[in-house]
Amino acid sequence: RSRRSVAVAQAQAQAAGEWVRELGSYRLLRRLGSGGMGEVWVGEHRMLARRAAIKLVLRRALAGRSEDQIQVTIARFQREARATASLRSRNTIQVYDFGVSAGGDFYYVMELLEGYDLHALVLNFGPPPLGRIVHLARQVCRSLAEAHDRGLVHRDIKPANIFCSELGGEGDVVKVLDFGMVIAPAVANGRLTSPDMAQGTPSFMAPEQARGLPIGPHADLYALGCVLHVLITGDDVFPQSHPVAAALAHVNESPAPLSRRTKRTIPAALERLVMACLAKNPADRPADARVMEAALAAIEIPSDERWDDAAIRAWWQAHPPRRLGVELVAERMDLQPRFVPAPRSETEPVGKTPAS
Repeated sequence: RSRRSVAVAQAQAQAAGEWVRELGSYRLLRRLGSGGMGEVWVGEHRMLARRAAIKLVLRRALAGRSEDQIQVTIARFQREARATASLRSRNTIQVYDFGVSAGGDFYYVMELLEGYDLHALVLNFGPPPLGRIVHLARQVCRSLAEAHDRGLVHRDIKPANIFCSELGGEGDVVKVLDFGMVIAPAVANGRLTSPDMAQGTPSFMAPEQARGLPIGPHADLYALGCVLHVLITGDDVFPQSHPVAAALAHVNESPAPLSRRTKRTIPAALERLVMACLAKNPADRPADARVMEAALAAIEIPSDERWDDAAIRAWWQAHPPRRLGVELVAERMDLQPRFVPAPRSETEPVGKTPAS
């Protein structure tokens, strides 16, 4: 066919509502999800035949926004791609590629995961055995340790951003997702933040984060303590129906001991660790992610709550994600920053923030 006839055919296809589904070296196969200003697709590398998840910011979805808003959105998307690509931990989702399509759509390519995020895991199967919780949390610590070593703070650690996957025949491999709000504490960029607004998910915000103050790695450890609370009890630390009420609770209220929130027998060391993570003062939390992982590893798990390789294999054989139609990439299309008004405590500032 001549170039002219090919161009005519492409124009006719587009007029019929079809999209030429190719981005760089990848062919788009099917859409996994959409929201806000973007979409996530399953794609396949044309030469390697390797499948991947492709996250896009659609230029047409930015129509009607100011140029400043567009630039902030694009900068946030680029920051997420670059931050994630700089991390090599096995427990952080891997980014393969990044680019801009001929039509001006920004995209990046990441590994395609099969499994369940921890929110879905608890929702569908209930709180896991304590041994499994410790096994999963230790892997989150490894991901955070590398990020923190590089001067990055995730700022949105929560069950939905922690993915429990089956990878290469191995089950219960954790991947930390959604670095869209990652920051380097020593570097401030006012265009990517809003004054007097707290960024993150209120049910998992450290007090200093909820108040819109500068934060460091200890904020991620607080959030991980909140995640552990959900995994153990099946409920948030401070169940609230309104995000501002949740943020205020993290600033002003003391969490109830785990033993009062569940009928399970919780090892004293595990309860002490979770409550230390939830300390109002960042200096009272575990020193860093590696210290927290070591503390988790030292916990003696009751015999009826243990979790080993045989249990992992049996669970994934009983709950194969592909058979259940749960082929997922848990990256959220929530490309706008998550803001709530920063609550102001009636008391003096709670604790001190770690030095940046």
